[in-house]
Amino acid sequence: MGIQQCTSLRHAPELTDYNSSSLSALPVIVEEDDPYAEAVRVISDAIKRQAKRNARNGHEMLKSKAKAFESHEKAHAGHFSGKLAELDSKLQETEEKVEATEKQIDEERLRHAKAKEHIAEKVQEELSALQEEEEKAIEQQHRAESTIQAAEAELHKEEAEVESARQHHKEAIREANKEEKEIQKLVEKEKQKELEDEEAADAREESAEGKRKAKIGVSSSKYHLGPAFCSELTASGCPFAGAGTEDCKA
Repeated sequence: MGIQQCTSLRHAPELTDYNSSSLSALPVIVEEDDPYAEAVRVISDAIKRQAKRNARNGHEMLKSKAKAFESHEKAHAGHFSGKLAELDSKLQETEEKVEATEKQIDEERLRHAKAKEHIAEKVQEELSALQEEEEKAIEQQHRAESTIQAAEAELHKEEAEVESARQHHKEAIREANKEEKEIQKLVEKEKQKELEDEEAADAREESAEGKRKAKIGVSSSKYHLGPAFCSELTASGCPFAGAGTEDCKA
């Protein structure tokens, strides 16, 4: 039982403060008359020696494990230090990128604000120009409407004048037709008069011709004209060549 307790010191580094002196200081109760006193003493000495060895071995093991732990911690710390340095570098790079991005965003916002302001100014200028053009167009429309109204009034006046002139023209045509009819009647009367005058002149001429023929006939019968003289009168185209032909034949 005691030996098992001593060998278990390997697995209990926290008991490394025990040393041989502390173990040797433990009281060993031995009864003088006990037949097993010598055996107990031998076992006690063996336990003490084993405790010393265990203490020494535990101390060495503890130092070795402490060194290994320290080395592991140093390696772990170095690894974490490298990781931290890498992370710090990445963090710094990220912060620089974020700062550059924020700067770019600020510049973009400023550019956008300036562009927006420029667009607003341009839109305002265009709006003012459109309003001015609209006012000019309205003014021109009013002038055009006034001009159209004046032109319509003038057109109505001209239409009234044209209608009046048309009525006068119709009246003039009616008067002209009436005068033309009167003139036609006068012309017809004049023609009728001329025809009657011509007929009267023809009648007078025929009457005079008859009288001349009668005179020639009397003369030819009185002077007994010959056939030769009558032929000469006929050849010369004398209008009285036929008069007294009976006498010429005789």
